[in-house]
Amino acid sequence: MRVVLATGSYPPDVCGVGDYVYCLRKALVSKGVDVEVLAAGDWSVSAMPGLTKRGRRGVLHIHYPSVGYGRKLGPQFLSLLVRSVVTLHEFSRVHWLRRMASVPLCLRASSVVFTSENERKAATRQMPWLGSRSEVIPIGSSISPTPRICERILEEIIYFGLVVPKKGLEDVVRLAALIRRNHLPFRIRVIGNVVPDLKSFADELISNSHDLPIEWTLNRSEREVSELFSRAFVAYLPFPDGAAERRSSLKALLAAGVPCISTMGADTSPELAATVLSSKTPEDVLATVQQLAHDRAMWDEWSAKGLGFAELFGWATIADRHIELYHRVETKARTFNSSPFS
Repeated sequence: MRVVLATGSYPPDVCGVGDYVYCLRKALVSKGVDVEVLAAGDWSVSAMPGLTKRGRRGVLHIHYPSVGYGRKLGPQFLSLLVRSVVTLHEFSRVHWLRRMASVPLCLRASSVVFTSENERKAATRQMPWLGSRSEVIPIGSSISPTPRICERILEEIIYFGLVVPKKGLEDVVRLAALIRRNHLPFRIRVIGNVVPDLKSFADELISNSHDLPIEWTLNRSEREVSELFSRAFVAYLPFPDGAAERRSSLKALLAAGVPCISTMGADTSPELAATVLSSKTPEDVLATVQQLAHDRAMWDEWSAKGLGFAELFGWATIADRHIELYHRVETKARTFNSSPFS
């Protein structure tokens, strides 16, 4: 089997979807699948002849949206010219123009994949015809856990994710201010990547927190991040719209056995709500951190819950789900005696 994974961004680009495609490619290759990554620098309509030729080399699987596509309509035209599998990584929470841009991607798609049931329901309400052609394949962690090589640093609270707006980083800074005001021994480490186009946002946050107990550990390798996770005591991820199974940063921390404190929202599944410590404000977070610091049994309990939850989303399982999907699509194509990839 040959698969072509199309994405607007791919490492070393800073993009969560690009990281996902990288991990999926690696998992598929480990299962014996021949994988080509189509991460073109030019996604304009004028680039279609070359993109179409490459997209027809195997089962085309388009991942959307991603930073590298920008405002170009190349993915939409490619999906109309070459019938494909499409994964919509985000739908309900994006701008309405982005949702509209998703429609042509789904028109000829043999199958449309969503990362959570809530996302699938949101999309099928607007595109009812997707019902029988849609399914959910959850995402996995983009960071492979590192075996613990030393004791956890009990004073360290970590945040992990892109340093961009609407991720709750302002609450992380407020937590650091609370720690300083109360003369507590905790400190915060922000681990993440800076998106070049949003560097001014990161610079402002760093400047405003220079006198707080917060350290910015940015643009590090996967290995370095994994080692930091292995020493972390607790994580704080204040997503404005709540913890959800589409959050790869949250799953990465749970897979490393780090108890996670986050907000709850409409997309928080009951299973995830039972795995993550709920907190609405930085004041609540500080109280929970102090509890964990003084109660090792409580820490062990929430660490074990995270590890158990993460086992459900291993990349081997995700790869198997995709391979089954690709086989179904190929079988359907042969049944109707016309390839959907041409």
